[in-house]
Amino acid sequence: MALPTLTDFLNSWDKLIVTGMTSERNDSVMTTTTDNIPVAIEYRHQINSSTGECSTVAFLVAYDENGNRVSLRNQTYGCFGDEEKQFHQWFAGKMATASALDVSKRLDVARAVDDWLAQ
Repeated sequence: MALPTLTDFLNSWDKLIVTGMTSERNDSVMTTTTDNIPVAIEYRHQINSSTGECSTVAFLVAYDENGNRVSLRNQTYGCFGDEEKQFHQWFAGKMATASALDVSKRLDVARAVDDWLAQ
């Protein structure tokens, strides 16, 4: 069986429903599964100490009912070269959607408070 590619991971991760940005991080998109399990899409950059090569590690983190982070070890992918560009372009799209949702939510809250105070 062939190892999964970045495209395989991204196609699978596209099943997650974007709900907004993760409140405590600016490089993390909050999503949910159809079973309402909160899952964050995150990444980190790392430098190989022996070669100096930079790479991006993309991964998912679930949250339990108490808000604790749960590592999803089978949902991690190391990106190199062109894959890094592919991931960052994909992530930018998810981040744009998440940011737009957050703006909409903030406007809804502001309107609700204004309406309540106007009564």
